[in-house]
Amino acid sequence: MLASLLVLAVASAAGPDFLPLEEVEDPALARAAQAAVSFDGGSGFVVSSNGYVVTANHVAGMVGPTPWVRLAWTHSPGPAPVQAHLVAVDTNADLALYRLPPGQYAHLDLSLEPAARGDTVVAMAHPPRRPLLFSGGRVLEAPALWAGQPILEYTAPAYDGYSGGALLNGQGQVLGVHRGWDFRGLGQGHLVAVPAGAVLEAFTEQLDPGTTDDDSPG
Repeated sequence: MLASLLVLAVASAAGPDFLPLEEVEDPALARAAQAAVSFDGGSGFVVSSNGYVVTANHVAGMVGPTPWVRLAWTHSPGPAPVQAHLVAVDTNADLALYRLPPGQYAHLDLSLEPAARGDTVVAMAHPPRRPLLFSGGRVLEAPALWAGQPILEYTAPAYDGYSGGALLNGQGQVLGVHRGWDFRGLGQGHLVAVPAGAVLEAFTEQLDPGTTDDDSPG
């Protein structure tokens, strides 16, 4: 599985716990990387072939309503930036939805099967001003609630800038959206993600089944 490959990695140019795409051979990761989005100070991912992008609302608060973003930035130098436009936010769930310029885009599918404790996962995100990195871990607790909002807790090495990044299962589907760090003080390295189901609930109008399941380049 993807996570097994990443957890067992002991040496990489990106550090002992992180792998850049060129050091990963799994085709599901290669496909997922084509939908990754780099914000200035955060991460995100394309979730529909017509260019909707999911990230964390606190990332949106940093970058504003019309940020310039990079798509599929997997090596240096990065691709030319494109401008995204804010469409909707859910402040309680800490989610934001942007729209890219008209076109057809590689995208990630949201998993319809919720994460469970012990599941292996892969975090895919951008450290600040750096190409995409992957790291592996496991779900510690799911489902759980924080201030009435559903979350899942997981372990994986992470940098600043991972907010809004995708938490993937072994098929390259999105299990959650990285929200932050160890909010209950449970231990070193515990991370928090918003479950994929909450994304669908927050943005039902934009991300109906026809939007997330349609054909795309990826």
